[in-house]
Amino acid sequence: MEGEPLDIQRLFSTAEGNPRLTILSIAHLTDRERMFFVTILLNEMIAWMRNQSGTSSLRALLYRDDVFGYFPPTANPPTKVPMLALLKQARAFGLGVVLATQNPVDIDYKGLSNAGTWFLGRLQTERDKTRVLEGLEGASAAAGAAFDRAKMKRILAGLQSWVFLMNNVHEDEPVVFQSRWALCYLRGPISREQISLLMVNKKIDSNVERAGSHLAGRWLTRRCATGTCPRYPRNVCDSTRFTPR
Repeated sequence: MEGEPLDIQRLFSTAEGNPRLTILSIAHLTDRERMFFVTILLNEMIAWMRNQSGTSSLRALLYRDDVFGYFPPTANPPTKVPMLALLKQARAFGLGVVLATQNPVDIDYKGLSNAGTWFLGRLQTERDKTRVLEGLEGASAAAGAAFDRAKMKRILAGLQSWVFLMNNVHEDEPVVFQSRWALCYLRGPISREQISLLMVNKKIDSNVERAGSHLAGRWLTRRCATGTCPRYPRNVCDSTRFTPR
């Protein structure tokens, strides 16, 4: 097998102990392969989590974009049990879990009731509004906080575009805020080939560091500078990055 090992500690931090941002793209996989990988990832995350000491500080953050299909209210895919375990237990070990969805009805109710902080935009259907209210009420009850269902319903009904509601079960009142205007050129999903181009320098740096010799670094620099590197095209290689540190 090729590729980086699924080492959770390496996903969260470098060898020097510095925090690391790791993005795992599964867009190129089939539905079955995606479910297989996410299941393994979640179980590895749980194994890592249980080897940590308890803390009240945030140690790491797991973010899952578009959780549709992985944590449904009725079906039981292999990702559901480890996802629920993380939502219930991860906070005690300093691991935060963030789930994003366009439709709250697609998320298991037990999971919703274990979410302490909610960011809600304008909801399109009454089913979504009802599910959100049920989840908010359950989360407030679990935290021993009061919940005004009628007031929350009025706030949700009045949300406009780019206006969001933040509800924290540890705060007395929900907060309505508007996101600031930002210019961002979103080009949409990228292909495997484009990901390889973005990561090529990092992979080369990693290979050079593992080689650990000045001679290896000079050989790589010379090969790349002449445009004869057998693996990486000259237009995506920066030969100066091969110099050993």
